[in-house]
Amino acid sequence: MSEKNINWHKKNIETVIKQTGTDPINGLSSAKALEFLNLFGKNIIPGEEPVSAVTIFFNQFKSVLVIILILAALFSLLLGHGVEAGAIFFIVLFSATFGFVQEYRAEKALSSMKKIATPVCVVVRDGKLIQIKAEDLVFGDMVRVTAGDIIAADLRLIESMNLKVDESFLTGESVAVEKNADTVLETETSLGDKVNCLFSGSNVVYGRGLGVVVAGGADSELGKLANLLQKTTISKTPLQKSLENLGKILGWIALGVVVLIVVLGFARGLYWVDIILFGISLAVAVVPEALPAVITISLALGIKRMLKRNALARYLPVVEALGSVSVICTDKTGTLTKNQMTVQSLWVPESHLKISGQGYEPTGNFSKNGSVQTIFSQAAHD
Repeated sequence: MSEKNINWHKKNIETVIKQTGTDPINGLSSAKALEFLNLFGKNIIPGEEPVSAVTIFFNQFKSVLVIILILAALFSLLLGHGVEAGAIFFIVLFSATFGFVQEYRAEKALSSMKKIATPVCVVVRDGKLIQIKAEDLVFGDMVRVTAGDIIAADLRLIESMNLKVDESFLTGESVAVEKNADTVLETETSLGDKVNCLFSGSNVVYGRGLGVVVAGGADSELGKLANLLQKTTISKTPLQKSLENLGKILGWIALGVVVLIVVLGFARGLYWVDIILFGISLAVAVVPEALPAVITISLALGIKRMLKRNALARYLPVVEALGSVSVICTDKTGTLTKNQMTVQSLWVPESHLKISGQGYEPTGNFSKNGSVQTIFSQAAHD
């Protein structure tokens, strides 16, 4: 939904209006907007396709350990051990069903949140201000924005009045950016410095403005980011890797037990059917039947604890993956925390001082080895 490869930030307002074919007072006509909607499609950010319930359920059986348990249950059934086979099948189905319920609920919750979060916007069409869904925005639409609005497409500003916008999700800068429609920038201007443009997904925190839609959907900066995220590969969590390695080890041990029993049985002249059955029985005994159920229940309890803190996890292994994080590398601390960066330690020649106090309040002390250094108190307040 855009004229691609055009650096709108380097064009003045008159050129932008002329090239987009719009009118700053009357906006697009309804007929023209419909034509562009049919030509460019809806203003929708590309995302993952919803996962079906069937897919979620069968994903529960991808673990190597679960596959080994299913094979163990089948062998137990062939050996005539119906009770043992039934118990293993029950544990596997219980674990899969429990995991399925948790992940399906999370998927439905995310779908509901996406519907609720669908923004609306105010546009000028046929000389009138109307409110439309964000997905119905088209190239050339004149969009009015005020404090509290979520920008629904990439805009080149035509007017701005004390306009400040939060673009931290794109640039990492936690401080709102002041926008100016009259500014004309160089071609190589970075995304964070394009003060005459607004970007899809950002929030207006102050002032008001008027902008023309120059990119939307997959062509917007947010759409490009979404495309990059879709191309990333999802690596397995440490727990999944450990369980996969455990499954492989147990598989080799079980195979080794069968081979050893068969070799010893033939060496002693036993009947080959009895030898194989006995070997398989011992191999089945190697597999810990209750382990998948215990892991699933533990992860589910972790997800419930996260929900109490307003954090929604889509997949069960995410709980363990978050718990495995020990270091976060970032140069945007304020964006990740409370937007209040505070100095806590100070290294000076031959000395290490600790600084108390939080946020931007001018209170606190310098201390060394637990002793307050009063000589620095006035400097702290200054």
